[in-house]
Amino acid sequence: NSNDTNNSNDTNNSNDTNNIKFENVIIVGNICETGDMFTNTISNEDHSESKLIPRELPVSEIGNIIAICDIGAYGLSMSSNYNMRSRPAEILISSDEITLIRRRETLDDIIATFVNY
Repeated sequence: NSNDTNNSNDTNNSNDTNNIKFENVIIVGNICETGDMFTNTISNEDHSESKLIPRELPVSEIGNIIAICDIGAYGLSMSSNYNMRSRPAEILISSDEITLIRRRETLDDIIATFVNY
């Protein structure tokens, strides 16, 4: 429809193909570190200032899940129990099958690694 717009600066845009609404968002993790952002940044010439660039994604609701590949310390290979965070579960997605290949650690799992527990 020629009356429809898809301006990336607007929120809740409508997608004609499947009627999904979009919004501009900046996704950050919950570890609270300076690099804990899953978005791009742009810096000025001398890199003294930078700002985050929002991504246009479908509007999310409580309970939605977002998959981010290549996630560094959020994945198992670089994870730790920093601030008593449990290591994440790992799932394998292959074609139409989803398999839990490692469960998320529990607090008991973390405490069990301490000496004299």
